[in-house]
Amino acid sequence: FHNAAVFIRKLSCITDSRILLFQTLYQICNQIFICRNRILCHKDYNIRIGMFHATHSDADKYIKEELAAAVFNLGYLPGGDHSIATKAESTISAIEKFMRMLKPNGYIFIEIYRGGDSGFSESNAVLEFLKGIDYKKFNVLLTDYINRPKNPPMVCVIQKR
Repeated sequence: FHNAAVFIRKLSCITDSRILLFQTLYQICNQIFICRNRILCHKDYNIRIGMFHATHSDADKYIKEELAAAVFNLGYLPGGDHSIATKAESTISAIEKFMRMLKPNGYIFIEIYRGGDSGFSESNAVLEFLKGIDYKKFNVLLTDYINRPKNPPMVCVIQKR
């Protein structure tokens, strides 16, 4: 959350914006609540933050307006319970929903982890999905850390045309 929050604040020099967070792990919601005030709530910004103890694939139940950006951090919490992790089916469903919610020139950023308990199967399925996105409607960029060992994460950026 910390890196994404700092990135969003730097990316949007907007003084009146809203950030919505979806987190399935209740204990992380508490950490985010503390961290968000330090990072995002500054006297020079009017940033409202909504936090939902829900999965990203249910975002369309909570969000009814167009979005400028969305951030996904796939996998499981480092040092956490590996049985609680994102899954390919719900991740792809969520990406599709967020793509429909994006404003023109809006972005989706996805950190894709390979390896671990379920990382290979989820990353493979997500990559196959990304390859099939209509290039007339979206640009899809995939980056890779080529100098890092042990299946480093990939970062994907989807831009709505």
